[in-house]
Amino acid sequence: MKELQEKLTEVRKAIKALVALGEDMTDEQAEKLEGLNKSAAKLDAQIVAAKQLENEEKAEKERFEEEKKAAVEDAVKKERAKSRRLEFGEAPYATKYADTNKFDELSAGETALVIDVLNANSRPVSGAAFKALSLKINELKPRSNDEDSEKAVKYVKGAFKAHTGIEDIEGAVKAATDPMYTGGSGIGSDWVGTAYSSQIWESIRAANVVVNSVPSIVVPDGYSSVYIPLESTDPTWYKVAEATAADGTLKVPAATVTASQLATGNKQITLGKLGARSMYTGELTEDSLIPFAPNLRRQLETSGMEIVEHVAIDGDVETSATKNINDIGGTPAGTEPYLLFDGFRKLALVTNTANSRSASGSFAIEDFKNTLKLLGTAGLAGADPNLVAFILDYNTMWAAMDLPEVKTRDVFSPATIENGFLSRVYNVRVLNAFQMHRHASDRKVNTAGKVDQDTTANNTTGSILAVRFDQWRQAFKRRMTIETTRIANADSWEIVALLRWGMAYRDSEASAISYNVAV
Repeated sequence: MKELQEKLTEVRKAIKALVALGEDMTDEQAEKLEGLNKSAAKLDAQIVAAKQLENEEKAEKERFEEEKKAAVEDAVKKERAKSRRLEFGEAPYATKYADTNKFDELSAGETALVIDVLNANSRPVSGAAFKALSLKINELKPRSNDEDSEKAVKYVKGAFKAHTGIEDIEGAVKAATDPMYTGGSGIGSDWVGTAYSSQIWESIRAANVVVNSVPSIVVPDGYSSVYIPLESTDPTWYKVAEATAADGTLKVPAATVTASQLATGNKQITLGKLGARSMYTGELTEDSLIPFAPNLRRQLETSGMEIVEHVAIDGDVETSATKNINDIGGTPAGTEPYLLFDGFRKLALVTNTANSRSASGSFAIEDFKNTLKLLGTAGLAGADPNLVAFILDYNTMWAAMDLPEVKTRDVFSPATIENGFLSRVYNVRVLNAFQMHRHASDRKVNTAGKVDQDTTANNTTGSILAVRFDQWRQAFKRRMTIETTRIANADSWEIVALLRWGMAYRDSEASAISYNVAV
């Protein structure tokens, strides 16, 4: 429909131009005008039809989604009702084994954990705990149409049988008349084991919020880098006098405006490659409680996004000893991801030191403003709050929440803190980046704003980074790809993730930093 609208706009422009001729219009032009009017009417009709079709498709999609939602809700209600319904002649699990009631809300793995913790602390374990664990393992069922879940359940039940020698778990529980205890041979100790959950407990990760703010382009096939045209020096403006003489050659009034040229430039973005590779055996895919390959793929995707954010903020191509901002006390090995290109911090700390300042080991609300003022002459590049953002490492973020101006509403009545986090300062948005200062064990830097990996005790301060995002460009040749390859002669697999990517700044006013911030 967009194409039709653009075409209609062109036709109407042509009609307007012909109509403007009025009586000077030739017969040929009049005939052309008639044809254009017919084309415009036809295009109008096509657009109306396209809109109607679009609305119908939208309504059909909404109807389908509503029906799908209703079907899901109906299925859930039926399943819940089924789980609450008593089968004829059979009482609920809790009624048959009342002494296990207290464990009803725990899974098999959680019940086993309770027993293990009590044993580890030499605390008595009730017979009900053992019965509950046994029954929960007996009642484990795989998720429907999930082969990995089925394997996991079989593994847990098989391990229990192999460890205890008991096949009829429920029968064994019913026959017990004496109290079971932890050290009782045949009535407790044989059943003390660990049940493993088939759900992985994921690591804590922070949201990646920085890289998506940088405009991006795609490098076309056949090229290994890209040049971006730059707007440069403007033409010169002059005070102009009234024309008083004619040009001797052209016989027209002599020019009174001095000519000047528009300057041009370009910026090259070169590409680097990031990669990660893991290998695992066929036995691991068969015996692991966790679906190994899908989880490894998920971890590669998530950790890859974290590395991309780290490189954008901390990138530094310097490989000499004691010069890289991520290893100021040593020498990079040469394979670190941060060697891909120079990022936000490198520009302000090293390339253009005029855009960096020390907070002198303190932290005041004015440090935000003073960082903005470093962006260009008189802070011109930081003047538009919609184009700039503060990026804080997490140590600085926590310290910022304690600033008096942040806590009180008398300074900024719309509330600086939203939902418990600092969202804007001086009307400039605040982004918190856990990947900033990634190579410091506690995400802090030394008093010069650089990471000392050799003497970690030197890393005691934080940083306030200000970035003008529209003055940066990132270029992708290959977005992250993940490939899995079978190595049959070793009954193994390998999974490889690769990314070709680059980033560059337009000029040296694209970022600024305050370092040596007390945290």
